[in-house]
Amino acid sequence: MEKSEEEEEVEEMELLIGGYSYGSLIASLTPPIPDILKLLEEPPPSTPAFAKALLTAKESARRWLDTHSSTRTSYSGTFNRAAVLAALQQEENRKLECEQVRHGIDKKWKVTARYLLVSPLLPPISSFMMGFAGMKAWSLGRGSVDEGEKGIEAMGARVLAVYGDGDTFTGIRKYRKWREKMEDERWRGVEVGGAGHFWREEGVMGVLVSQMEEWVRG
Repeated sequence: MEKSEEEEEVEEMELLIGGYSYGSLIASLTPPIPDILKLLEEPPPSTPAFAKALLTAKESARRWLDTHSSTRTSYSGTFNRAAVLAALQQEENRKLECEQVRHGIDKKWKVTARYLLVSPLLPPISSFMMGFAGMKAWSLGRGSVDEGEKGIEAMGARVLAVYGDGDTFTGIRKYRKWREKMEDERWRGVEVGGAGHFWREEGVMGVLVSQMEEWVRG
């Protein structure tokens, strides 16, 4: 007897998408989560570099699982044939589990995201870094993400922007105006006194980390 959609177990997963400086600009321009999941499931054939990067990431994750699994008997870094074979069998089991999920036999996943922006770049520097205004941020062979199609703008997406009052790239006045315009129940801005763009000043990194931890736990 098949389970109805209401009866199926739903597992929640939250992704943290973040970046520093120019990286925060990239993070803020990433597509909505459903689009990202489609790209991960089926990389466009027109972008072999993306497919290769995805494969490398999967292999790296597999190696991590091997070194942290109970099947590994040696942690010296030397080749362990039994552990490798066990890890490969685990991978086959995971593939079977994924197939079960696709057919509704196992639980479903609800994936959401929150966004962390550290020393984010604002116009005009951000526009200059992107090349020109209106540039398509993502283009992977099957369409692209234009202005207004960003995951950070999705309903319920939580955002933390952290910047220093000594950031000379953007300027504190511009940051404060931006924060005043954006801040609401899902968008939080944090100004760290004495911090510059590179967070090299004494004590400021600790403040940054504590603010991030508090936000992640909240």
